[in-house]
Amino acid sequence: MGKSGEPAVLREVSPALSRNCDPSGGNAPMESQDTSQSHPPDPCADRMGRHSLPGSAVRPAYASTQGSAVFGRSPLDDRKTSPVASHRFVSPLVLVLGIALAVTQLLPAQEIGGKAPKRIVSLSPSNTEILFAVGAGQEVVGVTTNDDYPEAVSSIAKVGPFDDINIERVVALEPDLVFASNIQIARVVPALRRLGLRVLVVDPATVDGVLAAIDTVGSAVGRKKAASSLVTSLRSQLDSLAAKTAGLTHPRVFWELSPDLWTAGPGSYVDDLIRLAGGINIVGRAKAPWLQISSEAVVAADPQVVILSDAGYGASPESVARRPGWSSIAAVKSGRVIPVLNEDIVSRPGPRVVEALKWVAKVLHPGAF
Repeated sequence: MGKSGEPAVLREVSPALSRNCDPSGGNAPMESQDTSQSHPPDPCADRMGRHSLPGSAVRPAYASTQGSAVFGRSPLDDRKTSPVASHRFVSPLVLVLGIALAVTQLLPAQEIGGKAPKRIVSLSPSNTEILFAVGAGQEVVGVTTNDDYPEAVSSIAKVGPFDDINIERVVALEPDLVFASNIQIARVVPALRRLGLRVLVVDPATVDGVLAAIDTVGSAVGRKKAASSLVTSLRSQLDSLAAKTAGLTHPRVFWELSPDLWTAGPGSYVDDLIRLAGGINIVGRAKAPWLQISSEAVVAADPQVVILSDAGYGASPESVARRPGWSSIAAVKSGRVIPVLNEDIVSRPGPRVVEALKWVAKVLHPGAF
């Protein structure tokens, strides 16, 4: 164990971290696969929805900060070859992932047509959840087919899956404001802006980013007071949970996003959840927020808890135990290989962040909660 509490072995096995989501669009070769098969989606695609659809995952545009929104033109709009536009591929991964964009030109609600919007279209489930959480649900007239929470979204018009938005349907709804996410920057956002629509890109990458995103959305839709109150409440609950786990023994954690061992590194929402819940991410010193690790590296790191976000795609404690060498892992020997039963809660950075952190904390410290 290193001085930081992180397994020292990771510094030795780091060359085994074979692939990552590279902001430049390189160093992450993906081979096309048979799209007729049912594959979990790509972790380099947008995190904001429930999942990417099999056969249509897209690598996002990236920026270097942990901001939460872009209003007006994004610097990425001017790229001749965007990572989003030029890399359509399938990789068997579970979570839809991405990196938040910098705040560049956020306009207050009073500058959006002179008043708060009355007709809103949300192009990602996380943004939809935020809109409802700040009290703007009645103004939402369009959502994606991936939206399933809160229950009220079932009766709202659908504009297609979040990674294949039907622009004509969006326009037909005559929105005052459209909330988008990173995955839509290359094609959808520019197209909507050319048609004169106001588009706000909100895509938080971390727990703090979620709180900033709630403030951003609240300000944009005339619910600043409600958003501020919600953020204060969430921050208080998060701080309380983090304080409760701070004095506990911190187990080593491997968070499996897919059977081919993609996982979440520093700068990701998942890594934040592990840390705040009182755990040590076995790839906590990696150089990318989303990366693929070798089976040998996992065995060498000897995680005490394994969390399976790919349980919906067949991963189970039993299948994990059958992997070569994994029967020696502490988590397998102690029966602490835990499937994620409600992936939406831990994969959507949104107002259910406290619920997500509570779940992870209970998994890591079952006797304390």
